Amino acid sequence: QHEIDVALGQLLQADPSRGRFRALLKTCLRHFVFSSERKRLSQKRGGRLAIRPLDGLIGELSDRGGRSPEEELDEVWRREILSTAVRLLEERCRAENRSRYFEVFRDRFLAEGDPPSHADIAERHGLRTSDISNCLTRTKRWYRAIIEELVSDTVGSGESLREELEWLTC
Repeated sequence: QHEIDVALGQLLQADPSRGRFRALLKTCLRHFVFSSERKRLSQKRGGRLAIRPLDGLIGELSDRGGRSPEEELDEVWRREILSTAVRLLEERCRAENRSRYFEVFRDRFLAEGDPPSHADIAERHGLRTSDISNCLTRTKRWYRAIIEELVSDTVGSGESLREELEWLTC
């Protein structure tokens, strides 16, 4: 509980001018994992006893497939930003009565495997190929703007924003 309280205290003092929010999360996570592992290996007051993690948190952190806590956090962070952006894009398209725009975006960029051609998507939705290009141009611009807005809430400067956006899209 102490480690969680310390991490929450650090998060509450987050200052965008001092760096990226994700970097702060990584630092908090690193300290939390280190402290938890140190306690687990401790020999005093039950150090040999197995700890039952609260809601499986420690177990999840220790089962990372060989990745460091920072790498795991990066993956979760990227996945969360991008999935939130997709959800917000869908909401925007629906609110503007342009659900088909999102469906075209989804079919082209979110489908499993190789993306279908513009002609295949056009046939599926009963549109012209040029309509598909127009839908995709508009939705990609909206999607990028949504991602930029989400990320700008977590960084301090224009250069940090540019670097974070580059990292997200690599």
